[in-house]
Amino acid sequence: MTTPIDQKVRHYAVQFDSLPNEHYIEGLSVKNQNPGDTCVSHGLLGPLELMAKNNGTILSLSRKFHYGVSLDNADKLADDNGMQLSRGVQTVMDEGVCLENTVPYLPPFNVIPFQAAYDEAINNRAKDAQWLYQSGDSQSASQRLLKLKSALCEGLPVTVNMGVTEQIKGLTGPWEQHAYLKINNVFNPVSYAHTFIIDGYKGNMLRCMNSYGQFSGDGGRIGLPWWIVSEPYSEMMIIRSFRDWSVPEKAGIITEINDRYNLDIRIVPEERFIDENVDMYVTAIDDNGIVLALTPSGVVNTGKTVEEITDIPVFKTLTLDGTKYVEILEGLDLEPFSGQTLYIGYGSLDDLVYEAITL
Repeated sequence: MTTPIDQKVRHYAVQFDSLPNEHYIEGLSVKNQNPGDTCVSHGLLGPLELMAKNNGTILSLSRKFHYGVSLDNADKLADDNGMQLSRGVQTVMDEGVCLENTVPYLPPFNVIPFQAAYDEAINNRAKDAQWLYQSGDSQSASQRLLKLKSALCEGLPVTVNMGVTEQIKGLTGPWEQHAYLKINNVFNPVSYAHTFIIDGYKGNMLRCMNSYGQFSGDGGRIGLPWWIVSEPYSEMMIIRSFRDWSVPEKAGIITEINDRYNLDIRIVPEERFIDENVDMYVTAIDDNGIVLALTPSGVVNTGKTVEEITDIPVFKTLTLDGTKYVEILEGLDLEPFSGQTLYIGYGSLDDLVYEAITL
C-alpha cells in the first residue's frame, strides 16, 4: 500500500465577473454503476478521465479500486453501501487510482486491491480539489449556484452529492423537460444519498451525467432544477489538477475559513510575484481611524491613520512559488477584530496586492 499524503481539500473561488445564460462541457463518458453502490467513484473519476482526454490522453480509471480503497481507509469494508464524497476525494489525492484493466469493474467491490494496483495508482493522483460548498455551510443558494456555474464555465465538471428520491431513476425524455420534485420530509422524503456529475446548464436548469447507463434518463443524463443546491446533504466539489494537467485559477487572495478563531487564506500570486520573496501584511483600522497591524508577536497599534502611515509592520515573508496556502491566523482569537475589515496584502508598500475581508 502507498502512504497517504493527506492533502488539504481547499475552497473554490468564483472566477468570472459575468456568466452566459447557458454553457455545456462535452466529452464525459456514460457509465453504469450497477450492480455496485459506487456512485461516488463514478462521480469523481469521470471528470479526471475528461481532463486527461482534453489533454490528449485516453484513460479508463478503476472505479472498483477507488471504491475498495476508500472503504478500507474508512474502516467500512464490511458495510459495502457507499461512501462519503469527502472520503472519496481524499483517496484520489492520497493513493490515486489505478487503471480499469488492472482492477476491472467486477463484483465483489468491497475488496482491498493488490499491491501492484497501489503502485500504479500513485501515478494517477489529483493534486488540487476544491469544495464549492459543503453540507451545512452558511452560503446562500444564490452563492452556491454562482460557484457552480462559474466552475462549469471554466470547463470543470462539478461532482455533487445529495439526498435524492427514487424519482431520479425514472426521469425520461429530453433532459431540459425533466420535472424532478423537491424533497419534502412528509410527502416526498429522501430515499438515499447519491453522487453524480453536473456538466452544463441552461438558465437555471442543470444538465447532469448520471451513472445508471445510456438507457436511463436522456442518454444517461438527467435535468435537475437549480434549487438542488439546497437539497438535504447537498455538497459540490471540483478537481482542478490531476497528474500533470490542471485548470489554473486566476490570481487572487482567497478566503478558506473565516470564523472567530481562524482566518485561513490562500494566495494565487500574480505572475510578476511568482518565485519572488514578498512581505505579507495583515491590517485593520480601528474606530478612530488608526491602523492596526498583525505581527508574529501580536497586534501593533501604529498610532497613525492611513494618510499618515509610511511603514507597516510585516506579518511574515513568503516565497510565492505558485499557489500558496497560508493559515495566517490559525488558533488566534479574532474577537478583537469582530465586525471589522481586515486588509490582507502581499508585495511591497509601493506594489501591494490586497483583499478586504470582513470578519
